[in-house]
Amino acid sequence: MLHLYLRWRKRSKIIGAIFLSAFLLIGFQNFTYETLDIYISATGGSNANNGESYDQAVRTFDRAQEILKAKHALEPITRPIRILVGKGEYHCRGLQSTWTFSNGQPITIQPLHRVNRSNSFDADLNRPIFKGKDADGKNCNNGVWFVVEHSGQAMNLTIKGLKVVDYRGGITIRAAKGIIPTRFQNIVIQNMIFERIGDTYYQTNIAGKGAILVSYTKKVDILDSYFKEIRNAALPGLIHSIYFSSHASGSFINGNYFIGNSGSAIKLTNNSNYNVFANNYFSSMPTAIVDRWCGASKDDNIELQCPGGVAQCPSWENDFSNGNVVENITFNKNAVVYPIPYSQDCGRKPPRAKVRMYF
Repeated sequence: MLHLYLRWRKRSKIIGAIFLSAFLLIGFQNFTYETLDIYISATGGSNANNGESYDQAVRTFDRAQEILKAKHALEPITRPIRILVGKGEYHCRGLQSTWTFSNGQPITIQPLHRVNRSNSFDADLNRPIFKGKDADGKNCNNGVWFVVEHSGQAMNLTIKGLKVVDYRGGITIRAAKGIIPTRFQNIVIQNMIFERIGDTYYQTNIAGKGAILVSYTKKVDILDSYFKEIRNAALPGLIHSIYFSSHASGSFINGNYFIGNSGSAIKLTNNSNYNVFANNYFSSMPTAIVDRWCGASKDDNIELQCPGGVAQCPSWENDFSNGNVVENITFNKNAVVYPIPYSQDCGRKPPRAKVRMYF
């Protein structure tokens, strides 16, 4: 009986292995990971193309968005989407692009070819470079590279691996007029390089405000990116690498380098709450992080008066406690500035911050 049982068990294992192999084979065939790819090229791109291959690459992000909207209108897109950007220099391209498309699927704007980390000093010939000046060195119009505008929905948008240089502003992320978001937008900025941003380099009578400017948006994670020489000439303190200007909450800012700002690297104002700043490096700037706001009128407790007399609120529960490194701070050695006391309470207790910076 024992030999019959052992024979049956051996046969069962063989049959089980056959069924498992067949199941895995069928499963992988039915669940192949596919993406919908749209190509952009610095050299051969044309907005008359369909963008479906590099030979048919388009010229601008606006054209890539038009193609996606048209495809989605004909038949809902159910695959992840990639906008693949060829290497090279893009003069004045994407300058007035306003990205509004979302359909619930992940959307990634990324280089076509593999690039190094943003803080690498190795030559990176594959990283696409977007320049705010034309080939003759003249300013393009407008001065902001890229705008993301949402209506409160999840965007599921990632922008990574690109370099933005010589613009007045880099990326602006905002809600459409009148929208106050109640859910996460899920936007990721990763492995980006922002260099020479502000009116010092993009000469204009309009001051720059930020390499990344965020308002009325939840969950914008900024990761492993490099910010260098973010400067204004006339109003040097008005520009920041990251500016959470109003109701910008729930974000994770991790692993970034901030070097050579004319203003603070990070500014929060007006109910920008529950953001976490960890493992960032700050060097050569007046202040690393500042939370400032204005009041309906200027008095002993309010440093700034709001334009139009509409009071702002402080920001609460922002966490700067993990692994941030600060060097060569020229103005405030404590790195984090909270201008309190203040008169308006906005229905909340005074702001609380978890602060531990390393010097």
